[in-house]
Amino acid sequence: MTTYIIGLKCVFCGEEYADQPMFEGCPSCKTKEFVSNVVPIYDYDKIAKIISRKSFENYKDMWSYAEFLPVDIKYAVTLGEGGTPLVECPTLGDGDGIKLYIKDESQNPTWSFKDRLCSVAVSKAVEIGAKKITIASTGNHGASTAAYAGRASLDSVVFTLESVPETMKIQIGAYGAKILATKEPKDRWVLMKECIDKFQWYPTGNYMDPPVGSNFYG
Repeated sequence: MTTYIIGLKCVFCGEEYADQPMFEGCPSCKTKEFVSNVVPIYDYDKIAKIISRKSFENYKDMWSYAEFLPVDIKYAVTLGEGGTPLVECPTLGDGDGIKLYIKDESQNPTWSFKDRLCSVAVSKAVEIGAKKITIASTGNHGASTAAYAGRASLDSVVFTLESVPETMKIQIGAYGAKILATKEPKDRWVLMKECIDKFQWYPTGNYMDPPVGSNFYG
C-alpha cells in the first residue's frame, strides 16, 4: 500500500505545499510573534474507492486506519497503540442527564495518548531515512518518543529540565534515550534546533519560539 497524502496545508492561511519536512511551520504567514503549523492533505476520492463504512466495523487499532495516515504502512513503527476503550462513567454523567464515556488512553503502550502521535511521527522518520529522533519534553512525550525510537532501532535524545522528577527521567532512559537536562525551558529548544539544523535530527515535537506545535505528521 502507498500513502494517500498529496500535500500539506497551513491551518491558518491555507497555503499549500508538497509533502516535505516542515517542522518550523508555514513560512507564508510566519512572523516574529506568530507561526502556524501545517497538516496533511489526503486524496479522499481514492480512499473512498477502497474502503466503505462497513470497513470500519473490523478496525481494532490505529494502524487499521492506515489510509488516513501520512506514511506508508510498510514503515509502520507500532507497539499496539490505539484501540483504547471508552469507559462508561454513570456517576459523573448522571447529574447533567447525559451518558458520559471517558476514553482511557492510559492503556496505550507508554500510558499516554502521545503514543498515537509518536507512532506515526517515528514511522515517517523511518520512511524518510532519519537516523536520530529528538524531543524537548518534561514527561509523556519524551517517554513515548524514546519508546518508539527504540522500537525502530533508532537513537533518541530527549531534552528535558533539571527539575523533572527522577522517576520521569528513569522511564525515559529505560526506553533507551539519552537525556540532556537544562535549567531553563527555552534552552532545550535552542540546543534541539541546533542539532536538527546541523545533524538532521528528526523532531517529534516543538523546538520553535513562538511554538509551532507538535510534529505535524503525528
